[in-house]
Amino acid sequence: MNIHTSNNKKLSFQNIFRIVIILTTLISSGCIDTTLLVFVRKNGSGYIQETTYNAQSVDQLIQQAVIGKTETTSPPINIEQYKARTSKIGSGVKFVSAKKITNAKGWEGVQAIYSFTDIRLLKVNPDAAPQVEQNTLIQAPASHKQQDLPITFGFTQSSSSKLTISMPKVTLPEGSARPTPPPPAQLAMMKQMCAGMRIRIVIRVDGEISKSNATYVQSSQPGGKKQMVALFEMEMDKIPNDNQTLGKIANIMQSPDITSAATALNNIPGIEAETVNPIEIEFR
Repeated sequence: MNIHTSNNKKLSFQNIFRIVIILTTLISSGCIDTTLLVFVRKNGSGYIQETTYNAQSVDQLIQQAVIGKTETTSPPINIEQYKARTSKIGSGVKFVSAKKITNAKGWEGVQAIYSFTDIRLLKVNPDAAPQVEQNTLIQAPASHKQQDLPITFGFTQSSSSKLTISMPKVTLPEGSARPTPPPPAQLAMMKQMCAGMRIRIVIRVDGEISKSNATYVQSSQPGGKKQMVALFEMEMDKIPNDNQTLGKIANIMQSPDITSAATALNNIPGIEAETVNPIEIEFR
């Protein structure tokens, strides 16, 4: 990934994606490769593209190992499930399409696209997307899952277009239980089972970014225009497999200080979490 890094890493976004929760609930999703991309045109319209591939679930692997089951036929797409999400994403959002896809690894997946007329009306909540089958290796407390914490947007247009991305803040209910991290040995096992797993949340603009306070500004291709801002990325294969790193992740998962947790995660190879809030992007 071609990344141009700015010098601003001071503010705290981490509340939006609930770094502690990501490392418990998303790891427990099994082997997935998912990208949530929000494309913004110069007039504030655009589209959302959700692309999710998943390898065999933990349950399927267990079935194969225990009873020799090898059938992995995936169910048909529930189009109505995707159409029903438009009202949750925001006003002026329309369902465009949902189709099955396969990546180079042979993982099956679904790519869904939604169009919108005004990004200021969007409420993008990564937790609201249809998810792949969950297993029960780790479960986050229900009080964490029930919070509706969407990303919201501001937009103005004059000589250039300016997009503002606001990250909501997590409020943990008083007395609520915190995720219980597994020991490093179990993390190592899960890391092996989740080889190839990747989570990405990206903003892409129509044109070229002229100014931004974002930490991770990307080119669309090597030597190309700066058009993308990565809000979060985790690539399991790039995370070191040594006990020291895995133990560090376990400690971060247990930390009640989400601000410190995000900063610590950014120091681990394979994890990038935006720490600026709000994010401002000017583009032409």
